[in-house]
Amino acid sequence: MNEEKIIKYKGYSVNFRVLPKTKDFLDKVNIDLIGKDRGTTDSEFFEVELFEIIDEDKDGLPDEKFGKKFEVVYYGIIEQWVKKEPMGFFEDFSHNPRKLLCDAQLNLFQIDSKKPFGVKYKILKK
Repeated sequence: MNEEKIIKYKGYSVNFRVLPKTKDFLDKVNIDLIGKDRGTTDSEFFEVELFEIIDEDKDGLPDEKFGKKFEVVYYGIIEQWVKKEPMGFFEDFSHNPRKLLCDAQLNLFQIDSKKPFGVKYKILKK
């Protein structure tokens, strides 16, 4: 089952989703990416991450052509890099490639072992 949370800010909304296998891994290392461990407040996510992506003309305002509804999907874990290749898993999920705004990785550390890992996520227009 997916874990989901919707956040809203200045008329924009983002649905955060964590796919099942990714959620299982994060639960095992005690990290809640759509809650306390996201790393940014709701306003920081919009102002620093999303609005930077959807402001193509760099006038300081989100471009209207992108709309106001978005989705962030956490879909994989990179446990290590071997010869520049990611080792871990990536969950498939259905989405329109034309709605993809960003495919990125969030680097984190496991609290008990301090072992680094990456969480893959995509930002999509809804």
